Formats: sequence, C-alpha cells, structure tokens
Amino acid sequence: MKKQILLLFLSVIFITTTNASQEYDNLQREVATGWNTWNTYNVLSHVYLPEGLSVNIIFQNGWDRLTEANFFSKATPKENTAIPGKRSLDGSYTSLTLQWKGDSIRVETASDGEQWVAYITPCDGKEISSDLVIQVGTLWNRPAQLNFKDGKIIDNTTATSRTIGLTEAPLSAFRPAPVMQMESAIGKAAGIYAGREMTLSEIKEFVASKRNALEKELATYKRQSDNAEAVMAAIAWNTIYDPNINKVMSPVSRVWNTGWNGWILFDWDTYFAAYMFSLFDKNMAYVNAIEMTNNITEGGFIPNLASATGKSDDRSQPPVGSFVCREIYKKYGEKWFLNEVFDKLLTWNRWWPKARANGDWLSWGSDNVYCSFEANDRHSFKAALFESGLDNSPMYDNVPFNKEKNMLEIADAGLTGMYAWDCFCLAEIAREIGRDKEAKELTERGNRYKKALRKLWDKKSAFFLNRYTDGRDSFSTRISPTNFYPMLADACSKKEARQIVEKHYFNPNEFHGEFVIPSISRNDPAFHDQAYWRGRIWGPQNLLTYLSLKNYGLKEATEDMAQRSGKLLQKSWKAYGSIHENYNGITGIGHDIFSSDSFYHWGALLGFIGLIEDGYMPDPALPLQY
Repeated sequence: MKKQILLLFLSVIFITTTNASQEYDNLQREVATGWNTWNTYNVLSHVYLPEGLSVNIIFQNGWDRLTEANFFSKATPKENTAIPGKRSLDGSYTSLTLQWKGDSIRVETASDGEQWVAYITPCDGKEISSDLVIQVGTLWNRPAQLNFKDGKIIDNTTATSRTIGLTEAPLSAFRPAPVMQMESAIGKAAGIYAGREMTLSEIKEFVASKRNALEKELATYKRQSDNAEAVMAAIAWNTIYDPNINKVMSPVSRVWNTGWNGWILFDWDTYFAAYMFSLFDKNMAYVNAIEMTNNITEGGFIPNLASATGKSDDRSQPPVGSFVCREIYKKYGEKWFLNEVFDKLLTWNRWWPKARANGDWLSWGSDNVYCSFEANDRHSFKAALFESGLDNSPMYDNVPFNKEKNMLEIADAGLTGMYAWDCFCLAEIAREIGRDKEAKELTERGNRYKKALRKLWDKKSAFFLNRYTDGRDSFSTRISPTNFYPMLADACSKKEARQIVEKHYFNPNEFHGEFVIPSISRNDPAFHDQAYWRGRIWGPQNLLTYLSLKNYGLKEATEDMAQRSGKLLQKSWKAYGSIHENYNGITGIGHDIFSSDSFYHWGALLGFIGLIEDGYMPDPALPLQY
C-alpha cells in the first residue's frame, strides 16, 4: 500500500512537471510568431516568424549605405544612428528616428496578422536626400521562394503568397543572392508593404490607425501614460529572437547582445524585465522569468549571467526571482507558472546559506570554479562585486576577499535582507501550490535571517549597517540604498521604519535631492566620482528601495520616490529617446559617461515605480491570500 501511494505521489509530481514544461514549450512557440523587430543586430530589420522572412530597410546616400542600425551607446545622444520612439509590445506599431548624412528620417511600421507596412517621412518637412532600399530574404539559413514580378517581390515561402513592394516607382531592382533588393527615391514620403499591395495613402492610414490604438491604450494609464510609454518601449525594443536556441527573450540591451554572440541575460535585470512585462503582457512576463530561471547552473544557483557564450558558474546575483514570480502570479493566477519555476527557485534559495553564509549573515562571493569566458575575474574581489550587481560600489572599498571562504569579509545587510525576503516570498508560493513542507522550511529559514538582521541594527544612526567580519568586528559607516533592504523582510518596527525615512531617505545630505536615489550617500567622498555605482542613480536600486518603503506603508516617501523617479526617466526619454542604464546623481543626465548604455531596459524601472504606486500592479506589500 505504501509503495502504491509513493508511486501515485511520484506520478502526480511527474505529470505536473511535464505539463508545466509543455506549457512553456507551447508558450515559446506562441510568442515566436508574427512581424516584429526580432533581429538583435538591426532595428531596421522587420522579421516575420516562424518563417524568418526579413524586410531590411536600408538608406543610400551616394556611395554610402546605412545597412544596419541599433541604439548605440554614445556619450552624446545626438550622435545616435537610431533613436527609439514609442512602440507596441507585439510590433503592431513601431517608430524610430534616424539621423544620417544630414537627413532626419522617421520610420514608422505597422502590422496586423500577415500584413506589414512601413511609412517613411522626413522629421523636418524637407525632402530626404537619401534613397530607400529594401532587401528581402530569410534569416538564419531558412528556406525562401522569392521572385520578381511587375516591379514587386513575390514571396511564396509559405502556402500563402505575399507581395512585397514600394509605393514609389523602383529606381532599380536586382537579386544579390540569396536576397532580393529594390531601390526608390523617398522625397517627402515613401511606403513599403508586405502582404497585399497598398498605396501610400493606404499605408499612411494603416499606420495612423495602429498609432492611435497604441496611444489609446497608453491613455488608460492616465497621469502615468508617459511612464507606461517608456516602459513599453524599453522592454519591447529589447525583445529579440535567437535562432540557435529557438527562443524569444528580452536581454538588457541590443548593444550588450552584440558583444555576447547574440544574447545575454543578467539575473536581476531579467527578472525585473519580467516584472515590467507583467503590466502589459502575461506571456512575455512568463517567458523572461522562466528563461532566466531555467539557466540555473549545475552548482544550483541562478547565475550572474547566461549568454550565447556561456554562464558565470562562479557567482550568482541578487535573489529577486521569487518576489517577481509571486507578483506575476498575483496578476494572472496561473499555477502552472509557479510549478514551472518553484523547484529551481528553491534550489537557488537553499544554495545561499551553503555557499555564502558568513556567521549569522550572508556575504557576496565567487567560487573557485572554471569560468571560460572571464577566467581572470573568477574567485576574486572583482567577481564578488559582480555577484552583488554593484560592480564598483564604494561600500566594498578596502573590504578583503577571503579566498578560503569564497566571499567578502563583510556581513551584508542588503543581501541578508533580500535573502530573508526571498525566503518569505518563496514560502508563499510553496503554500499556494501545496508544498507545505517546503513552506515551513522556507519560513523558518527566513525568520532566522530576519532575526540575525537585528544584530546589524545601529541605534545611534537608526539604520541597518554592514559589519566587517575580518577581525575589525565593527560597523561600516558607508551607506547606500542597500541599507534599506532589511525593511523588505520586516526586520524593523514601524517606529524604526519612520526613523529610517526621516533620518536617511529625506535627508538631503544622504539620499534626498532633486534626483533620487544615489547609489552611495551624498556625503560619502565617492559620491562625486559619479562613475557607475559610485554615486549614480540606478532603476533597480530605486525599485528595491521603493519596495522597502512600501512594505511599511510610508506613503509620503513612496509617492515622493515615484514622482522623482518618473521625472528622472522622462528627462532623457522625452529629449533624446534614451532610457539609460544609470543616471548622474547630481544632474540627472544619463549620457555624460560611456558606461551608461543609452537604451537599457531596467532604466525604465524608474517609471514602473509610478505605475505600481498608482495601483496598476498588484500591491507588492501584500502577501498571497490563501
């Protein structure tokens, strides 16, 4: 009898796991369809999946050709080849601006099912001096059947024939195998169609209808409509298809993809992208959360990065996955998704105390294992900072890396707070899917680290502080947004939480100001470096600090952070079409240094905070209801 019960139990687990995996396979097939900017290397390449048919928009000026464009990271945004504009998630409407050879060109596209069009016009009302070239073929060595007929390209790759052509009379047409190419003058306007043949006026009307539909959708977010526009653009423009693994995903930026053979996913970056997607699109929220989770290493942790080149097998990154998956589930309520991610998230959760326990707390580290693509950075102080996600934070200046412990010699209040929070979020998920034993385990472990956080509470400063563990046995007085994170785990009283807000968040000598929240206190000597994590403002730190304050219902502070974060995002988005990796903590400018990618999706978290605050997402301070 016991054997029969065991076999039944194992069969139920197998069925649940199999169904969940099949759900994900089906989901990937579902999202990898239709027209979109799937090609990671070129935002002027519009691709139809699953066939891989591509219409590449090219501009020719004399002997010079603009054959590819991307949102390149520049110190001066006006030098950008392509400037992103508003767009829909599914590619039904996209817009961007090109600045090339003295021309300022607006490229708008629209699609509906198999029909796709592009409407190309000058931004300044002048005639465009460049000629328009379209190059039609299939990407990734997929088969194609293309022919010329009556000045148009006929695509018979699938059972449904489509016509691809220009609204203006072609100046030339030829076939540089294996693609077909047509060229035309633009003048004041030109159109491209793929599907049924359309006139320029029909294309203009079609594009306008899709633009209006998007603007109507964005208007539903009322005072947050500008933030919704920026968030949608950031995650949609950075969504790509990789043919080698046959997956759709949303890496941090196209610039990063280029350097990593097609795609790169960072741990907390990708989970936060999934969180932003959940505002608009269930399927893409699932795709990104599951894809990051499925990259769990043989060592049992979600890696700092996974890419076409390899994974960081020596280190992880901030444990935010359980929180994000919980929030996605709150919105959509599909348990297959929780079953898909739970066991891997649990394995990761169990890994932290085994690999990064430093006394009663946790510390960032790096294991002594082979890491092929960056062998010189593993098992080192630098690699430990990469695990923190705060690559050059002043908090860790003069903190030794212990090669025997594989970690920094500092008890980290931020990591310990996030980890206890992860335990509690994952325990809620466990209870929701009937894993009560694991829920108990997680709750007990979370409470143990929550209790340990009290030893990092400094009454004098009214703040949680990091503590040196290299024999100094004293607090570090360097503070950053991570010192707020124990609030995520309810590690202080409401009275103490109010003290934290009054003495630190609203303190202009530390974290408050026109632009918030700097990655190191304003009165720290390193603040004026304004170099990467040394004083600059980052979307993920703003979000985690906001969630810390939200957890205690500190409305004055959360509203303030939402308003100031959104203002910072819009400063560059409206002026330059930029959504930066990070921003200057003094000027609010993102393009003052080269180490701030100009179109990095987690920069949009600055606007996402306002959407949470105004109730467009489930309240993150509330647990799941059982």
